[in-house]
Amino acid sequence: GVNRPRDEIKSLEVIGMEERNVINAKGKVTSTYIDYTLSVTSYGGVSYICYKRYSALLDFHKSCKKKTGCSAIDNFPFPSKSVFSTNKAKLQDQRKNAFQLYFRLLLELENRPT
Repeated sequence: GVNRPRDEIKSLEVIGMEERNVINAKGKVTSTYIDYTLSVTSYGGVSYICYKRYSALLDFHKSCKKKTGCSAIDNFPFPSKSVFSTNKAKLQDQRKNAFQLYFRLLLELENRPT
């Protein structure tokens, strides 16, 4: 296999999601969003947890498409942003699964985007 640098990502898993509230100065909830909980491990064995919103993951995907020119990334069915959904739990679960497949795809690339 390829000898990877110690700080390069070895695994990236979606381990959860949490609905969060945006609260205004008066303490009123003005909107909600989902934070996806990601577990990241490097080849050097360093592990950490981070939280990303859908918008950050979409921006990352757009950046990867520009940088790689890889057809697998260009054609990946990245989950769409849906403002209205009749089944929010189902949409969130579908997104979580799609993100997991997407990260697996990225980690399998020989020339990974940075």
